[in-house]
Order: sequence, then structure tokens, then C-alpha cells
Amino acid sequence: MKIKLLILCVSFVASLQGQFPLNTTPTRILGHSQNQLVSGAVNLVEGREFNGPQGLAIDTSVTPPRLYVADTSNNRVLAWQNASAFQNGARADLVIGQRDLLSTSAGGPGTVFSSGLRFPAGLTVDRDGNLYVADTGNNRILRFPRPFDFAGQEQLPDLVLGQVGLSCSTCAQANSGGISARTLSLSSTSVFGGSLRFDSQGNLWVADSANFRVLRYPASVLGPGAVPGPAADMVVGQLNFTGREQLPSTFAGQNEKFGFRIPGGLAFDPAGRLFVTDPALSRVLVFEPPFTFGKSASRIMGIVQPPAQGQPPLPAADDTRFLGAESVFTLGNQIAVADTGNHRILIFDAVELWPPESTRVSPRAIAAVGPIGQEAFAANRPNRDRPEAAADSFNTPIHAAVSSEELFVADAANHRVVVYSRSLLNQRASAVRVLGQENFHSRSPNRIEGREFSFIAATQQGVVADAGIAIDTRSNPPHLYVADPYNNRVLCFRDIRQVSAGRGADLVIGQPDFQRSVVNYPSGNPDIVNDQGLFLPIGLAVDPDGNLWVADSGNGRVLRFPSPFQRNENFPRANLVIGQLGFGLKVTDPTARTMSRPYGIAFAGENGLLVSDLAHNRVLFFRGRYNEFTNGPSAELVFGQPDFNSVFAGSGDNQMRSPRHIATDTDDRLYVADTANNRILIFNRAPVAGPNPRAGTILTQVASTANLNSPRGIYVSAVTGEIWVTEGNVNRISRYPRFDDLAAAGGLAGLTVPAASGFVGLAVALDGFGNLVYPDSANRVAFHFPQVAALNGANELVGRALAPGIIGVAYRQGPQFAASEVVTGEVPWPTDLNDTEVRINGVAAPLYYVFPDKLAFFMPWSAPESGTADMEVIRTSTGQVLGAGRVEMGRISPGLFALDGSGRGQLAALNEDNSVNGPANPIQRGKVIQLFATGQGRVPSAPPDGAPAVGLIPTPIQPRVSLGPSFVPDDHVLFSGLAPGLIGVWQINVRVPETVAPNSRVPLVVVYDSAPSAPPGAGTLFSTIAVSQ
Repeated sequence: MKIKLLILCVSFVASLQGQFPLNTTPTRILGHSQNQLVSGAVNLVEGREFNGPQGLAIDTSVTPPRLYVADTSNNRVLAWQNASAFQNGARADLVIGQRDLLSTSAGGPGTVFSSGLRFPAGLTVDRDGNLYVADTGNNRILRFPRPFDFAGQEQLPDLVLGQVGLSCSTCAQANSGGISARTLSLSSTSVFGGSLRFDSQGNLWVADSANFRVLRYPASVLGPGAVPGPAADMVVGQLNFTGREQLPSTFAGQNEKFGFRIPGGLAFDPAGRLFVTDPALSRVLVFEPPFTFGKSASRIMGIVQPPAQGQPPLPAADDTRFLGAESVFTLGNQIAVADTGNHRILIFDAVELWPPESTRVSPRAIAAVGPIGQEAFAANRPNRDRPEAAADSFNTPIHAAVSSEELFVADAANHRVVVYSRSLLNQRASAVRVLGQENFHSRSPNRIEGREFSFIAATQQGVVADAGIAIDTRSNPPHLYVADPYNNRVLCFRDIRQVSAGRGADLVIGQPDFQRSVVNYPSGNPDIVNDQGLFLPIGLAVDPDGNLWVADSGNGRVLRFPSPFQRNENFPRANLVIGQLGFGLKVTDPTARTMSRPYGIAFAGENGLLVSDLAHNRVLFFRGRYNEFTNGPSAELVFGQPDFNSVFAGSGDNQMRSPRHIATDTDDRLYVADTANNRILIFNRAPVAGPNPRAGTILTQVASTANLNSPRGIYVSAVTGEIWVTEGNVNRISRYPRFDDLAAAGGLAGLTVPAASGFVGLAVALDGFGNLVYPDSANRVAFHFPQVAALNGANELVGRALAPGIIGVAYRQGPQFAASEVVTGEVPWPTDLNDTEVRINGVAAPLYYVFPDKLAFFMPWSAPESGTADMEVIRTSTGQVLGAGRVEMGRISPGLFALDGSGRGQLAALNEDNSVNGPANPIQRGKVIQLFATGQGRVPSAPPDGAPAVGLIPTPIQPRVSLGPSFVPDDHVLFSGLAPGLIGVWQINVRVPETVAPNSRVPLVVVYDSAPSAPPGAGTLFSTIAVSQ
């Protein structure tokens, strides 16, 4: 009992002094399955989803057959062990090109994963079950030997084609060293290809798309012991291996039988004919064997003669022509074509049954079968012109593969693979199974179920990124709203304090459920609007009554949704529209009553509403209380333009260029992220601004050596007045002082928080506790909380990692941990004490005491032995995060308890008679002293977290003890193990050698597995015991 009181008292005597910054690593994340950033892909990635799948392969060397899918934009290949019997939306059994099912980053030469993939496309499997992958973005083909033989291990290739190696500096370049029989160019700025196919002799054929040719690699260079970068022995479409001629995109080019525009899909029929799609010319070429250099096609599929002058034009689609046909395959003797741009599959008779070319240039599809995916040959709309996908429709079918019983189709723009029964193929056929989506109507990239976001999108102008966020700090609990633009919805979270990775939203606005992302649901049409659907919502704001205001950017309007959590229903109706004259109208002309691309929203106190209009380079002010507006009001003031009808962009102090988010302060100043001008405009008292007002203050710098770069998000704290800014081209979030202090600060930020490397913040807000919250271009929302410092409870040594089983202490930087001091009397220690919890990687840690500024906890045995552990201090009753940080972790972290709790000076030790050691009560030489420490790490047969040790539980390693100038003999260390009856305490019993010189301050250090309790350079960390003769 004496040592229990001694140890537990000293553990909270001292109080660490010092300042700790805001935790610069996000502690919590929304939108991803885990906190660790391993993917920047849109929506949810867990191994059950696709993002633009481009290729398929079925391994029939085993029974049942295996399925491989090139999940192209996720930079991976997913595999299912049984292609014949999976459930809809099943998780993959294997991943190739990534280290796990959650990661999507591009790999290859120049990355840490040289055997990873970058936009894989074509796939094929040889007769032995080896998988060949066209790693298109790296201009190479990789062979992975029988992937399922290495399930649970990292998939590594054993052969590369098109490059001389995996990781050399030029090993991703197209035609490295010059075009030849050994090089490939599978992709360029305008070309993306790489179809693969084996012929009946085991030769590999490759569509070398950006070299405008098809290559054949003989089976002899692919066998065991094959060397990297073998040479092809045949080229089709060029006269030799150095030729690189491309056909023109003309009618003459379409009818030319020698050469390609861009070769795509490959297939062989039973007679050995080679079929090559040429999607840029909307045709398929047919080559008769034997194959020789310079050989021309014998037939062309997909073309008809244009109508004579004065004759009706050809229909958009028919039974002969293709639109960008990407894939060709065979169904027995029949030829099938994935007519990609017409969103269908056409089936043709065997070549032997085609009419002569003199009678008809190209064959007709079989009328009795009809087009699969369309209701008639003349129809060519994606998804049969419906707003959602279905079991009987396609949107960009890009590749297909067949087993003995089924047809598998990569339906790229529906982000799925659909499976048809071969016996039921016709224009009324419906798929029987689907991968990549849970159901047949879903069509979003990756998985969508209400716990993910799509903040980025690829457009004709390039990749764009947008997001909006609002926090209702007046509600209890505080609500969080996130605009999810490219899923055309707003996700609503009831309690911001409870959010975490993988957590789903509680409500959705703009869609009837969490699995849909339809534009202007239910129409799917950008021009058919209503009072429920959304199209690219971005800016958000909450009024004092809890109503949510949404900048429905794609519809040119702002909508008000009455208090979503009071109504507590999905797909609510708006009760107010601003920027349009009614809910069913869409006019984007620049007027005082209409808007084109509303982006940011802010209230000017109770004086009115401000809305930025990105396309018209302006901000509009609508005067009135938030609860007094009627539909279609006129703006009273305009910022950025001389009048309501002008739209010119400019860089003057009364002009804007593509403004994004806006904010106001408590003095009604207007803050505008003037994005394309790389600045923040501040207008004084917006409600009383005159005509064509000028910004009184302009911010252009973050620091003296760093300019603002495409600012996008802005937020002004109503409590402190501090200004937070995110930038579109720099991964930082900057905090400027309040307006009254800006001049003294030189217009510079006082703090910057880094966003994730390679990603940027898109908007920004603070919660009711002042914590930083922002959506970023990694398609997630990040939460930063005040930093906590976690240290060894014995010596509080800064910079030393902690270990499982240690007694740790944590100090607050933000809100107090508690209002009072509480020390537990429970055994085992509770995980909830004084309304406080500590979580280590999500595991509740037992607590010994909780004070306002400090607490002591037991590090769970399950904590990691390397790297870092995420630590959160949480108010139990509300879920509020009081502090957070990343704790460096190791296997061990030895620290000796001292009498004053500092780990320095006189140690907390007992003499052999169990009296407390000290200058007034030294231990005699030859006697056994009991030392008490923590940080020994994991111990076999240890008690549960927070429970006392029962009996003698030794450590797996015996420590060494330095006493005075030298180590004591090993046989003098009589015991090392968990202290019986104590929690988290490590006891070491040592016989004091007769050779130790008597002194009231004899230095003592414990060295455990080469780690000293007082490491070199620890300065004043000098621990002692008292020794007498």
C-alpha cells in the first residue's frame, strides 16, 4: 500500500509548462473509411466499386473461372475468385496495382511503388492463368504470375514489355530510346489504349494505340525466364517497326484498309481472323491470316456510303454504323462489337455469312437479336435516355469478355460491370448481376451511400474542384452541412461532435436517398428544375432560425430549406428561391433578379443576403431580414460590376474575376475570395455601400515571401474576428488577425495550417468551439482540434515515444479537460472519468485522474509498437473533442518514477524493509532496493487494460541497471516485471553492490533493450537513490 500511494501521488505532482500549436494533422475525417489518407478518389473506396472500368479478362484455366477488372481511374485491377457466382456489389477478393483495397494513387516508375499501376486498361490471361495488364499510363505491359496463388501477398510482376525495367528514370516514357519493336506508346494527351489478346498459338497481340499499330509478341519470348522488354515479331498498321503514320479523320481515312487512326480492341474468330477496332474512325478492320508486314484489312465493319446529294441524311444510328466502337469480341462464330458511343452491343453473323463487299461494304447486325442496350437500332442515348442506369441499358460500354455461359460488359460511364446470360442476348435482355454498384440504377463513380463526397470532376476545361460547408452553432446538438456538388446533394450531419471516418450522414437534400446523385432529381436534366432537386450545390449558410440556404450553382439560384433536422426527412422541398423568378425557371442572364453561377453565401447580420456569382464576376446584395424574403426578389446592390447587366472581369479594386466563397464580419464588412485575381477583397459595411463600390482593403499575401494563390474559401469568426482563407493552388489554410489588427500585421497571416500534401482546401469554417473544419480536394472534410501533448508519466521526457502498457500523461492546449480534479478510486481504472474519455486509435484508454489541465491514462496494450497513434480527449456527455494529437509510439519507453513526479532527482524507491528510500533513509550496500518505472512495453500474460498485475509477471527482457559509475552485475537484478497490485507500473528489484560509494545522491539509470531511462543529452534528467555503508 505504501508504494501504491507513493507512485500514484508523484504521477501528478508536476505540471508541464509550454505552448503547443493547433494539431496540424486532421484528427477526424469525413468522406473516407479511415483517417489515413491513401486515396484522393471521389466517393467511397473499399474494394467494391469502380471508377471508369476499361478492361476485363476471364481466366478459364481454372474452374470456376476468375474475373479480372481494370478499375482504370482507381489505378488498380480488382479480381474475383468466382466469376460465375458473386452477389451484386461484391467486394473484390484480390487487388493488383495497389497495396490494399483502399488505396488508389497512381504507381509505377518514379513512385515508391514501381510495380504499381497508372491507368490500367487492357487485360488478358494466358493459358496458364498468368495475368497481363496494359499499364497504360506507364506505357508498359506487366505480367503477374497466377495472382490467386499469391493471395494475401503483394502482387509483383515477373515480366515487363515495352520498357527495359520497372523503375529506371525513363521506364514510364513512351518509346523510350526511340520507337522500335521493343517499345510501346499506350497513351498520350489524346490517346488512351492498350488492348491485349492471345491468339490460338499463344502469341500476345497488343494495340499499341499511340503508335497507331498492332504488335505481336511471339510465345517464345513470353515463356519461363523471359527477359524484360522483349521484341515483337510482327506489326500491323505500319510498314515496319519504326513507322508511325496515322490515318486522317476523314471519310477517305475511314475507308482506308491499311493503317489506323487509333487502334483499340482486338479479337480473333475461330478461323484465326484478327479484328481490330479503330474507334476514332468508328470502324472495325478484319485481317485474314496469315499475317505479314504491310498487310491490309480484307473487310471493314461499321461504314456505309454517305447519301447522295438531295437525299435524306443518315439517322443518328442504324444496324451498320458505329460511334467510337472500342471493343470487339466473339460469341462462337458470331462477331460482337461494343458500339461505345451509341451505348449498345451489336452482334453480327460469322464472317463467312456476310454479303460480298461488292454488294455491301459492311455487314448489318443480326436483326433478330437487335441492339443490346437500346430499344431499336435507331436509338443511341445513354441509359436508353433515362436519368438513371438500369439492367437493360449502357452508358459507354467499353469492353466485354465472355465465359462459356455469360457475357461481362465494362459499362464505363455507369462505373460498373454487368453480366448477361449468353442464352438470352437480345434487345430486351437484362443483366442478371452487377459489380461496382449495389443495384442496377446506381451509376456514380466509386461507391455512394451517404458517407462520401465528390468534390472534384473532370470537365472539358480540365479538373475542377468545389465544395461548401456550414455549421449551425446555435442548434443543440450543433449540425454540420456539407455541399457535395458533383453528387448533386447536400449531406446533413445531426451532431458535428460525433462525426468520424466512415460515418454516414443523417439526412440528404437534393436526392431521395443516399444512393443517388441525379441532376435535378428525378429529371436528370440540367434544364428541368424543381423545388427539391439540385445541380452542383456549393455555397451554404444557416440563418438564426436554423434554415439552410443553398447556392444551387448549376441552376443559377439560391434555395432555402426550412430547418432540416426539425422536419427530419430526406429530399425536402425548398420554401424560397432567390436568383430565379420561380422554382421551375432557369434564366442565367445578368439582371438584378437572376444569377448564372451563384457560389458563396453570407448574411449581412439581419440586413440582407449576399451571394457571389462566379460566372458574372460579381456579388449581389439582397436587402431584407432572412425570414421576410419572397420568391425572386431584386438585388439592391452589386459589387464587382458598375450595374446589374454587366459581367466583365477585371482586376481593379471595384472589379472581380471568378469570385468564389464570401464572408461577413460582425460589422457587416464583406470579404470576397477573388479567386482568379489571387486576392481577398474587403468592402466596408456592405448594406450601405454606394453604386460601384470599391474594396477598402485588399489582401494579397500570406507572408512576406508568399502571395495568395487562387483563394477559394473564406470564413470570419464572429467570436474573435479572425479571418481564415483556403487557396486553390497551395496546400495551406491561413489565419489572418481580425480586421482591426490587419494593418499592424502588415496584411499578413499569423498562422498557416498545412492541408494534405498534394491537395487543397476548398472552403473553410469554424465550429462552435473554434475548431478548424474544411473540405479538401481529397474528397473529404478535415477537422483540426487543439494539440495535446502525451508524455511518459514517469519522466515526462519530451520527444520520446510511448509504448503499450505505459502510464502516460496528457496536457491540454484548448478547452479544459474538466471543471474539477477527480482521481479514480476504481479498480480496474475506468475509461470514463470526470466526463472525459481518452481514445488511442479509437480504443478507450483507462484513466487514473482527470484535472482541468492534465490527465493520466493507461496506454492500451493494443496500441502500436511503431509509427504513431491517434489520440483524442473527448467530453463524454457531448462527444466534443477537447484535444487531439499523434503520439509517437515504440516497443518500449523506460522511465523511472521520482518523488517529485518529474523523473529527476530522488527516485520513488523502497528499501528492502519497504521504507521509502531517501537521503534521510538510505539503503545499505548489499541490500535490495525496489525501483518503480513504466514503459516496459508488452509483457506476456499481462492483465487487461487498466487492471492491476496479479502475482509475478516478468518482462521478456532483463534490464541492466547503472548505479554510480558502472553497471551492477547481471545477477544483482533479481526481478523485472509488472508490479503486483499496481496498474501500469514496472518493478525492478536490484541488490546494491558493496562497491558503490555511499552518497545521498547516487546516479541510477535503467537500460532496457538498449534504451536508457535517462538517455544521453537528457540534461537535467538525473535520477538518484541514497546509499549508505
